[in-house]
Amino acid sequence: MRRILVWIFEKLIFTIFLILLFIRGSVFAVLNFFADWSGVVFVIFFSDIS
Repeated sequence: MRRILVWIFEKLIFTIFLILLFIRGSVFAVLNFFADWSGVVFVIFFSDIS
């Protein structure tokens, strides 16, 4: 079950990454966005599955 959740989560992140890359057209803008949010997302995600 956990493996499935991680797989879905990875696909979701990858999809969001592609969409943001397409919309904003800047790799650095997308990376900055993920730098801002990755900490929050991972805390929520890992506290949820553990």
